[in-house]
Amino acid sequence: MEGKPLSQAIEIIALELTPDNADAELIRVAAQEALAEALPDTDTFEPTSLESDELIAVLVEFFTQTLFLEITNDAGDAWGKAEDSSRTIEAENELFDIIHASVDKHLGPALSSGPQNMTRDQIDEIQKNAVRDIWSEWEQIE
Repeated sequence: MEGKPLSQAIEIIALELTPDNADAELIRVAAQEALAEALPDTDTFEPTSLESDELIAVLVEFFTQTLFLEITNDAGDAWGKAEDSSRTIEAENELFDIIHASVDKHLGPALSSGPQNMTRDQIDEIQKNAVRDIWSEWEQIE
């Protein structure tokens, strides 16, 4: 994958991260968006040049995108009940910012010693804590 156009590398990585289950499309989209947002803007993909802070940014962005898509999908028609579409967009942006801050708060410190040292259970616990914070903060806004 090294040396391939960045957009092509992002697609390949996203497909590799996509599980074969009901959440496949959600995970694929989240992975593509996270990679596009967090990877350095270059013409070609050079994984050996990635710094640890860039890798952490990719993971924070990935979890942010995944949780955002999961929460907004779970909300379903609730987003359509806003007074107007601009308020819906504003609410989605507020929610995204809350999710990003919570994921960064919980995941960032856990990744400081490197993602290779994390277990699946630790990641699950981080997600649970982040979701708890997200709902707590969101309830204070509404």
